[in-house]
Amino acid sequence: MLSDLRYAARTLRRTPGFTACAVLALALGIGANTAVFSVVYAVLLAPLPYPDANRLVQLSERNAAQGYDDGRVSRGTFVDWQARTRTIDGLAAYSSGGESLWTIGDRMQVVHVAAATASLPRVLAVQPLLGRWFSGDETSAASVPQIVLSYGLWRGAFGSDGNIVGRTVLVEGRARREIIGVMPAGFAFPEGAEAWVPVAVDGPVPPDKRRFISVHAVGRMANGATLDDVRTEFAALSAQIAADQPQSNTGWTGRVTALRNADSAAVRPALLALLVAVAGVLLIACANVANMLLARAVSRRRDTAVRLALGASPARVARLHVLEAVLLALCGTAAGILIGPWLCSALVHLAPPDVPRLDTVHVNVALLFFAAVAGCATAIVVGMAPAAEAVRLGRAGGLAAASRAATPRTARVRRMLIASEIAVVVVLLTGALLFLRTFVQLRGVDLGFEPARVWNVSTRWPIGRFVSPETKPWPRVQHAVDGLIAAVSAIPGVDAVGLISDVPLAGSPYSGLVWRDDAPGAAGLTPPADPRYRWRADLSVITPGYFSALAIPIVRGRNFTDADRLSDDQLAAAEPAAAGAVIVNQAFASRYFGGQDPVGRRLVLYDDQTFGWLRTIVGVVADVRVHAVGEPPIPAVYIPHAQHPDVFVPSLLVRSSLPSSALSASIRERIGVYDPQLLVQRIRPMDDVVSGALSRPLFNLLLVGAAAVLGLVLAAIGIYGVIAFSVVQRTREIGIRMALGARRADVLGLIVRDGMWPIAAGALVGLAASALGVRALRSMLFGIAPLDPVSFVGATTVLITVALLACYVPARRAARIDPLIALREE
Repeated sequence: MLSDLRYAARTLRRTPGFTACAVLALALGIGANTAVFSVVYAVLLAPLPYPDANRLVQLSERNAAQGYDDGRVSRGTFVDWQARTRTIDGLAAYSSGGESLWTIGDRMQVVHVAAATASLPRVLAVQPLLGRWFSGDETSAASVPQIVLSYGLWRGAFGSDGNIVGRTVLVEGRARREIIGVMPAGFAFPEGAEAWVPVAVDGPVPPDKRRFISVHAVGRMANGATLDDVRTEFAALSAQIAADQPQSNTGWTGRVTALRNADSAAVRPALLALLVAVAGVLLIACANVANMLLARAVSRRRDTAVRLALGASPARVARLHVLEAVLLALCGTAAGILIGPWLCSALVHLAPPDVPRLDTVHVNVALLFFAAVAGCATAIVVGMAPAAEAVRLGRAGGLAAASRAATPRTARVRRMLIASEIAVVVVLLTGALLFLRTFVQLRGVDLGFEPARVWNVSTRWPIGRFVSPETKPWPRVQHAVDGLIAAVSAIPGVDAVGLISDVPLAGSPYSGLVWRDDAPGAAGLTPPADPRYRWRADLSVITPGYFSALAIPIVRGRNFTDADRLSDDQLAAAEPAAAGAVIVNQAFASRYFGGQDPVGRRLVLYDDQTFGWLRTIVGVVADVRVHAVGEPPIPAVYIPHAQHPDVFVPSLLVRSSLPSSALSASIRERIGVYDPQLLVQRIRPMDDVVSGALSRPLFNLLLVGAAAVLGLVLAAIGIYGVIAFSVVQRTREIGIRMALGARRADVLGLIVRDGMWPIAAGALVGLAASALGVRALRSMLFGIAPLDPVSFVGATTVLITVALLACYVPARRAARIDPLIALREE
């Protein structure tokens, strides 16, 4: 064995070009698979960092009639679930919270704070590293505000202070919170949380408050319960609760998802498609190397015959060829492992920001095991067929060397390998063109606004600046926003300035409950009993300049004016105003009013009970893509900030023709002069926001497209190698044909035709496979059908063009063979 291994190594060393090509092909295939598998493992396969994580589930409510399914649950339903469930051993509620401004030492820091119930550590089976978690009493109004830190925040902001428990931190410049604990390293639930505050969800919920949807729920399945058991129980519980509470729960059903899959469901299809794509690249690389080894076996036919004649066993001869393949695979695997981390880093860099657990992607034992398995499998796939063929050729040829041409069987094997490569390439090219067409369609979508020359300015005020125990903060918030907009509007070159609570394509507007005030059965804040008259809509708080800043046309009615402002006395009053104004979008008007004019009609905004739940529609604006570029506009209601001034994180939209650097400097200078306490977090063009919204389809396109291009190049090299080798093997035949009168064009056509037959067969198989498998990509496509004829025809055209070129070059060389020289070689 050692002797054969040394011989195989010497053989590969004597042919550095062959060895380098084979190792490079395998390294690219194995490296790409290693990189993609590392991401797939971290995002989809790696167990969550909690004991018995497979028993954890996420629970939420959805309403198909209202199109509501955002992963949250109302507090009233949560309380009912907690009291009635038997398949869930523990249930906890949490909210992702938001950014909070902390004063740590002499600096300000924005911290992502989540809210959670006291049961969360018990459900997740996690204990604090220092101190304790909330006991449940912290949510009472009389208790001292308390907070728990994440391990990362404790280390970074507080220097791993072992005496941190009991210290206080100033939050939002208004109140100190006592630090009661530090969670262990790696715990960040929900993802991105840096600190936690308590939230109370238990206790009876008044009927008029049951429909507030504000929390997420996570549970641990009881011993012996399965996911199907939980789903069956919660379907029954939804029906029971709807029967008990028809006003609030009719049409609402529970949804149960394994926590492992809850946050990765959106990216799962793309990652699996990418894994299939790079697996196809590895298959193409294996087929190429197998073809190369098969060509070597044919060229070494005489050597094999001599070995067999001298007494070597067929197994010994086959082992020589297999060991060559094993050495190539080991070198390719080693090179793949070396370039795998680099490819993995590039993949993580290109990935959209909403892919969960990207920070945990790294080379680990599972990844190295995968690379080793891929290398061994490659050696087996690549080495067995050439080894068997070498033995057969040696036996068939004996010591005679009358012809160096490959046998028909050898030619068939090589054609089959080429056809398999082509089939995989067609699948990859079809997928890449589908993603390309999807991206082009998305880029051409009418967003409803004009992002050019618009900048998004994210700012932050300490809430404590406005809040005091004596008076309500709303008048001061309104005056502060008025002054901020006036300061930015005064910059020369600024055309329009507007504020919105959630910037389109960058935020997630609050989804509220809405109905007409004259709906059957409605009375004040009591919703109509019939779910057809209870509507869902995005609620956004804006200033009048918002529509001008984004060039959103008002198609009916009017914009907000100073007449829609509430006075300081009204804002500071204990009771909400009697009525207010709202503007709706065209999707709201068409869905809920049909052909009727909604202007002048009155709506009840159930979620707007602080300032004025009864509001009159004063205008209709064009639809805007808010959640995603590929999602159709959904009903939206715009509320004037002058009647709802609870935005403590002003996000401005500024339209200006000034250069980016000059505008940014001017905005920071004006805001600094206006209010030094106002923190400017970020200034970015809206074009960047739109590009960020397209990051996932662009990611799909780049990765699958790169795999398709790489596969196409490898296939072209393989086709060229097979045809070129065939020309060498058929030199005597070509010489005879030309000596008997064949023209160069006849020889050229003969070689190209022989080369294109396996290509055509592989293309047909690839098209059939694409037609069967492309339906799995339906959720990732936009504006085109899975069986898009342009993509299928385009993939075939590109492949045929490249294949013809790969066939033409060696065929042209064959057509120039001098028949006398060809015959003299024999």
